[in-house]
Amino acid sequence: MVFVPEANQGPLIGILIAGPAGVALGLVLLLVCNVVDVPAWLQWRCLNGTAVVGALAVLLLVQPEPALRGYVMDLEVESCATPMDTEPQVLEYWSNRIAEVPRAAARLGWRQDMQQKLREAPGVVLKVQVRQQISVWEKRKPWNRGELFASAGRNAPEENSFYDVDGACSDFPGGHAFRAFEKYDLNGPISPPREWPPSELEQFINVSPILPVPARFEHLDPDAVRAPR
Repeated sequence: MVFVPEANQGPLIGILIAGPAGVALGLVLLLVCNVVDVPAWLQWRCLNGTAVVGALAVLLLVQPEPALRGYVMDLEVESCATPMDTEPQVLEYWSNRIAEVPRAAARLGWRQDMQQKLREAPGVVLKVQVRQQISVWEKRKPWNRGELFASAGRNAPEENSFYDVDGACSDFPGGHAFRAFEKYDLNGPISPPREWPPSELEQFINVSPILPVPARFEHLDPDAVRAPR
């Protein structure tokens, strides 16, 4: 819970691993000491030493694994549209989703709210060809925290759509190649939208937002990727 707060099984370390293992190890040590007739003072030293080693071993085992920070992608523009242009597809998608889950009552005025936000939204929705991508990882153990490395990108379709909140179609003519970053936001606790259907534009527009590649990720070499560890 301290080292990996986003994990939902933190208490299980003590309940299922450290606790039972400590009891089992204590019984083994007691049996050995009784069979060998170890003096009481040596038993206490052995117990203290085992407790220290066990605590250090558990601390080492619960250190956080590298966290996925996002994807650096080389893209080529297929087409460009404004959020308002996607209104028919977005409304049809959410109408179907609502029909699939009749037990969840849709909030009043959701259709009008989405229409208004799509018509007022800045930026562009880009349909692109994904030419190349890498996954960006950040190490989180005390001795390597902050170190970055890249691994092979996820399995994704060559064609995809993304939302650039600061873009304009004049910046993205057909065939234009550019590099962008898609942030990964699932390293923390997952919380569902508070409203159904969601009211935030980036939650209902059905395309992932992209950003310029952060400066600290620009040095990562797509041709020198490796597996996270």
